[in-house]
Amino acid sequence: MRVNPTFDISAPSNEPRLQAVAKRTEGEIVMLRVHMVLVSLLFIALSVCARAEDGAPLTIAGARQYDIVSRINGQIYRLMVGLPERTDPAVTYPVFYVLDGNENFGTAVAMARRLHGCCEVPPAIVVGIGYRIS
Repeated sequence: MRVNPTFDISAPSNEPRLQAVAKRTEGEIVMLRVHMVLVSLLFIALSVCARAEDGAPLTIAGARQYDIVSRINGQIYRLMVGLPERTDPAVTYPVFYVLDGNENFGTAVAMARRLHGCCEVPPAIVVGIGYRIS
């Protein structure tokens, strides 16, 4: 049994695709978004898992890395910082910290950017905490 949607579309359309979307319930729309996010995460995970064994290092647009020496234990830690695709100096962005940044930073940046683009998630700065590789 189809439940009437709780939202109203003010401009009726003759296009069949838009009419089909307008007839979806809120629950169906939420499930579509969940499916879109899960498929996006799967795609990102599969694309980021590919590694360049003998090739040139990979770079992420808008990302920087910094090596910092700890005053406490003398260890060198690598901080990787990924900014949103479009930044505004007047805006304060949330920060998403990623442990084991060497392994997970690329995936986290791709997920943050993808979720902002598709799912009304605010843009975020991603900070990966990692280690220097010799």
